[in-house]
Amino acid sequence: MADTTPPTPEAPDDDPLNRGGIGCPWTVGRRLGLWGTEGPPPGTPGNQPPAYDYGPVFQRVRRRLPKLVQQVHQRRQEAVAHLAELRGLPPEERRRALKDPRFRNPALVELLLETSGAVQRREPGESEELAGLAAALAARTEPTPDDLAAIFARSLGLAANARRLRGEHRAAEVALEQAVPFLAQAADWGAFCRGLGLLRWEQGRLHPAAALFDHAAALFQKEKLAPEQGDCLALLGLLLTEAAAYASALPILGAALAVLETRRRPWLAVRARLALALTLAETGQAKVARQTRAEAWRDYRWLDREDDLLPLQWLGGQIAARLREREAGALLDAVGQESQRQGRLAETALMALDWSRTLPKPRRAGELAVRTAEMAEAFAGRKGLERVLGRLRESAGGTESRTAAAAGLRRALRAGGIGPAPLPFV
Repeated sequence: MADTTPPTPEAPDDDPLNRGGIGCPWTVGRRLGLWGTEGPPPGTPGNQPPAYDYGPVFQRVRRRLPKLVQQVHQRRQEAVAHLAELRGLPPEERRRALKDPRFRNPALVELLLETSGAVQRREPGESEELAGLAAALAARTEPTPDDLAAIFARSLGLAANARRLRGEHRAAEVALEQAVPFLAQAADWGAFCRGLGLLRWEQGRLHPAAALFDHAAALFQKEKLAPEQGDCLALLGLLLTEAAAYASALPILGAALAVLETRRRPWLAVRARLALALTLAETGQAKVARQTRAEAWRDYRWLDREDDLLPLQWLGGQIAARLREREAGALLDAVGQESQRQGRLAETALMALDWSRTLPKPRRAGELAVRTAEMAEAFAGRKGLERVLGRLRESAGGTESRTAAAAGLRRALRAGGIGPAPLPFV
């Protein structure tokens, strides 16, 4: 439907109420009841006085501000109560409940999106449901077209990530495709590229994933969103470290850690710093690698119970191995055994390979045969298991480098449809 709202006067470019990209400041003032009988400040062509007295306007702002703040607070409290009411209903009844006019609260839309992100790691299914409710409710609250598009983009992005966390890659890709028509701002496209990059990485498509992370970082930098830029650079650095592209990973991880906010995503900051320590060790900078590892361990205090410690302990073992520390074998053995107890085949296989490379070559084949036998029992019946165990046994007696052996094992895992646990990025 065409917009029938009459045009409003444009504000002067240097007007303080026109800063921050507000398109029609006079409309804002009219809605809040800030303009008195004198109307909005003159600003139309042919009516340009030398100065305008904003004093009466600001006095009205000060008078109305407490009431406006109270209204916002009240709407938020109502939204919290309505969210609890919705989450108490069976999933099949929630959409019908949204038809109740009581729920037509923009604050509830925002709260649904916030809660979707907050529960995503623990309950990806519930997260996707809440994101869908936010989109359905937004369509009923009659926001502006731009606001509605932004809400739809966020909702579909949350749904895609929830599906990725459940290992539903094709369904995640569908949600991302559906989000494309609603992407408008550079930051929206940045979030999209980051989400698609995570998906491509878990599909084993490292080159497209790296390009997407790099582009997302550039988009966030353009919008001056340094923390989001740092997240993307950290993801790119981790991917390059996994691919053994240590020389490329080194400056990217350094740039990421310069802008990452540790307390915002502590698991990512700690993992990125440990990856930096590993790249330093790989490039012959042992002293700095030890210092960087110590800094990472100090950041452990910011982790919470939901954080997956296994990848961090694995990186710790890899660093110790590259630094030729005596405890490296024991560290990698312990983390591999824990991975096996958790039923994580991909990680267990890759850790077994790392562990075997800490053993003297004459012992390697025998020790690895024992480990693969344990894995065969622990993961009996898993699709692709024999291919993975065969590749592990080959690596024990082969002459290929550690990097080549790891790449070959990852190919065997992908061929069997076996992947590490999804990256817990939300």
